[in-house]
Amino acid sequence: ATSLVSLRMRLLQLIDLYFRVCKVYNNQMIQHCFRHTKNGHQPVFTDCEVLTCYLFATGWWRCDGAKACHELMSSFYAEWFPNIPTYQAFNHRLNRLAEVLPIFANHCFEEMRHMAKCIPTSDILTDSFPVVTARGCRKNTTNCGVITNKGRCATKRMWFYGVKVHLGAFEQSGTLPLPYYLVISPASTHDKVAQEDQLRTIKNACVIADKAYVDQSLKQHMNENGSDLLTPPRYGKGTKEREKQLDGAANRISQTLISKLRQPIESLFAWLHTHVNIEKASRIRSYRGLLVHIYGKIAAAICKHKLAIMI
Repeated sequence: ATSLVSLRMRLLQLIDLYFRVCKVYNNQMIQHCFRHTKNGHQPVFTDCEVLTCYLFATGWWRCDGAKACHELMSSFYAEWFPNIPTYQAFNHRLNRLAEVLPIFANHCFEEMRHMAKCIPTSDILTDSFPVVTARGCRKNTTNCGVITNKGRCATKRMWFYGVKVHLGAFEQSGTLPLPYYLVISPASTHDKVAQEDQLRTIKNACVIADKAYVDQSLKQHMNENGSDLLTPPRYGKGTKEREKQLDGAANRISQTLISKLRQPIESLFAWLHTHVNIEKASRIRSYRGLLVHIYGKIAAAICKHKLAIMI
């Protein structure tokens, strides 16, 4: 009886996900989908079904990659998707939708903020995590264009090939922060450089970040917009040892306080990695595939754990 209830719940969540995808696709995404076919002919297996299959298999069944998603949906949900094509066609269709997946991910961010049980603060927590296509000294065999290169993740103390995902989120009391914006940059790009344009547009908020974002000109510009940039203190070049000793205790207290304030964004990254293993992208071989991996997995995790219907 328990398994039947669980199966019924999962099917209801699949239907709910399909209607959500259709709603966003028809209202926002369809304007960005160009289909070069005679008389605007639509395929039997629609774009909404492609996205639903990928998101459902990734979020609910933790499938890693388009091939695993296709095998699951064609084996266990063929009666719900009788026109599902071959894996090659499915993967091609999915990659063609890579440019519109950010729109759906942004919809998930908005819905997550709308459904928040508590009122979020005006504090924005920001940090980055790596998406690794090759680790350490291994040769990078991907063909993702200029978006991937070699960089270092200071938090994990490793060199890697891939990209960095920079995420800003509104703080919530006692729970995970609410995603606000997302920026993707090559692995070698400095965190402040990657987010500087985004941070300069934020108004009437306090952005809490780490030492990488220490910049007086950026802080001054944000103050003009009614915002503030809160970072741990960092000694500049040429700082004398006596000055470090005089300010040492105060700086340590400040670093400890800001680290506690930034802990929720680290928890959000750990939550994403636990549910969809987003940091591992060693099988990705194309630029569009990388976009599907990042935006698709984030959207799938939010749809499954934050937006899915519960009975």
